Amino acid sequence: MIFGVLRIDYANYVFLNAIASYTLVVASIMIFSPSRLVTFRDHFSLWMVVFACLLSVISPGENTIIYRSVFTFLGLALSVYIIVNREGITTPSLKSFVVGVCWSIGAVVVLALASAFLGIKFSPIFSSAVIINSFRFQLAFVSVAEEALFRGITLSLLLMNGSNENKALFVQAMLFWGMHYLDLSNPVLFFIIIPLGTLFMTLLIKQYKLLYLPVIMHTLLNVFVALLTMLITSYMFRIR
Repeated sequence: MIFGVLRIDYANYVFLNAIASYTLVVASIMIFSPSRLVTFRDHFSLWMVVFACLLSVISPGENTIIYRSVFTFLGLALSVYIIVNREGITTPSLKSFVVGVCWSIGAVVVLALASAFLGIKFSPIFSSAVIINSFRFQLAFVSVAEEALFRGITLSLLLMNGSNENKALFVQAMLFWGMHYLDLSNPVLFFIIIPLGTLFMTLLIKQYKLLYLPVIMHTLLNVFVALLTMLITSYMFRIR
């Protein structure tokens, strides 16, 4: 409704929000350097931001030249920065990647089970094409941008300004939960499911300090929890 009142097209809002988010992220990386941003110190996390910027180029909506130009510039600018400063950027181990993926799959299963037992209903709109498009949309406009802003920039700035790690993790988690998922119309989702997801991603970043890992979890949660919840719910009804 707010988009209608303000005469803002939702698709344009998504792109403008993504441009603002990625501009802030890329500028912060270049200003503070990956060595000072605790979760941007590895190649995977930095190139993930580049990938998301360039992925956004293929979904330009209206004003295609403007959107494509900005996302392309941000992606290429960060690419050049990473290449020039590559010697000071680390490469994470395969073990951290495997453990992170396993955590992510476990989080999907736990949240899907919780959603099914608590009666959360999702629209049955899934097909292979929809899932692929969901992955593309999540990586381009949701999971990378949100993780980079909260468990990347916000967390790092709090630590740089003297906050202890647990306090910084708590503050970013509360901001992430409250500012981006304020949906009091569904109290179970708002007070149980989303906080659980936020907790899983915060624990993952606390353990490994690798931004790409909560991005993987965030993407899988957003794409597959609804589908798995419907499958679990359907099975529960059958066995009754």
